[in-house]
Amino acid sequence: MEFQKTLPKRHATGLSLTQQPKAKESHQWRLYRSPIYLKFPVPVSSFSLTSSPSPTNLLALPANLNLYLLNPKNGKTTKTITRFKDVLKSVGLRKDGKLVAVGDEKGAVGVWETERGKREMLRGGKVHDGPINSISFSPVPTSTTILTASSDNTAALFDLPTAAKIATFKGHTDYVKSACFLPTDHNLILTGSYDGTARLWDARIQQGPEGEQKSNEVAVFNHGQPVEAVLVHPKGTLAITAGGAMLKVWDLMSFGTDEGNGEGTSGPRCIKTMRNHQKTVTCLTWNGDATRLLSGGLDGLVKVYDVEENWKVRHTIRYGGQILSLQIAEDDSCLLCGSADGSLSIRRRLITPKEKAERAARAAAISRGDYDSFLKGQSQTGIHSGASLQEPIKVHAGVERTVGRQKKQKLKEWDRFLKSFRYGEALNAALQKGVLPPTTFAVLLELIHRDGLHSALASRDDVSLEPILSFLLRHVTDPRYCVTTCDVATVLIEIYTPVLGQSPVIDDLFRRLWKKVADELQVQKELTQVRGALDMILANTA
Repeated sequence: MEFQKTLPKRHATGLSLTQQPKAKESHQWRLYRSPIYLKFPVPVSSFSLTSSPSPTNLLALPANLNLYLLNPKNGKTTKTITRFKDVLKSVGLRKDGKLVAVGDEKGAVGVWETERGKREMLRGGKVHDGPINSISFSPVPTSTTILTASSDNTAALFDLPTAAKIATFKGHTDYVKSACFLPTDHNLILTGSYDGTARLWDARIQQGPEGEQKSNEVAVFNHGQPVEAVLVHPKGTLAITAGGAMLKVWDLMSFGTDEGNGEGTSGPRCIKTMRNHQKTVTCLTWNGDATRLLSGGLDGLVKVYDVEENWKVRHTIRYGGQILSLQIAEDDSCLLCGSADGSLSIRRRLITPKEKAERAARAAAISRGDYDSFLKGQSQTGIHSGASLQEPIKVHAGVERTVGRQKKQKLKEWDRFLKSFRYGEALNAALQKGVLPPTTFAVLLELIHRDGLHSALASRDDVSLEPILSFLLRHVTDPRYCVTTCDVATVLIEIYTPVLGQSPVIDDLFRRLWKKVADELQVQKELTQVRGALDMILANTA
């Protein structure tokens, strides 16, 4: 068994140990400062932001009959497209930022180039019989496939080269509010509807004519409330549905029949339900490395969930109005939030050079297809960890681990002596100048656990005994260490009582230790009397 280093005991402070990670996390989110507020004449229910690898950093936002292309760094408009006959409902930018697709309230799709000077529509066509609530390109930089979700109870795929609808997904019984591609397989589509379900579809299965029992529906997720937003983790193993005041996490790798699926349907299992909002949750998004899930709701709150720690809420951001749309840049440099009062908030934070270098190195390793990166991907195929199914589920969706050469432990001087069972020398090393009291007491506790305290204190002369007594004298009244101090002092008294009177220095230290303990006992006695008097006063006033 490998030798374990001596670690100081951590004592409770004003901030409990369970709150410290949350406090550190909150500090990181508070770095989003100096918000820019933009005002629009309609509620900001849809906008789209290009990802960080894109050379064109753009923000697209529809408002009535206009489409605005803005710079998210300063909020300034770079281009306005006004040639629309119907009110725009949704927008989606392609990953490379060169194309933008919009859907209107009549069910038509239009695709435009974002380059300046080009104002003619590239492609367009009628896709639905109702308003298009969601529109997006497949997550490929040069994608030519567009996914739409409409109030005609269907979702569809629109082909850009032919300007035609290539697939329709029928099965919902109410408005389809949101839709997204699975990042790991662009033939799989996830939709969310006001009928209280989310559904998984396969575009490779062509739906048969009316009357035929052929459907491209793969699975049904019974959310239980009208679904406002759906989201899939970049690794394709988890799906999130939001509706009402709750979120549900679904395991796409574990299929079965339970109350989380439709009646009689074998589908993904619901592994977590979160009810941290007071009103309807309207939007979802991941942070840059997908280790945090952000949700926004009509209660004006943005909740930040820790994916790796059983979906604990790590931070809450408060906004003034009802939140309808939310997105964070892929490099975590800006946080955008759209409200029902027509305002768009853009909060930015500085990305340090170290963060940029880490992201660049990770992206380069993945693009090269390094074997280490392959191993990292293999280690993430499992979703749950834990010795048994009864343990709380812990999700490792974005954590990367590499098994490398283990570094040799660098031991402190007292650890080296403890490792070789030289207990007296270990205690001497822990009493040296510059060693903090928590470390010295950690060594004393280790000696007690090893039954080595007696041998460490025995056979000492007055020179080597003086540092121990002086140390105990300084800390005997400290409530953090008083128990250990008394135990050590008791052993010293047992060992050196027969030789007391031979060294004036040691005799004086024992007398001072006795007097300090007596004074502390007197203080405690007086405090007990005061407490008794206070209890009588409080009892009479009750």
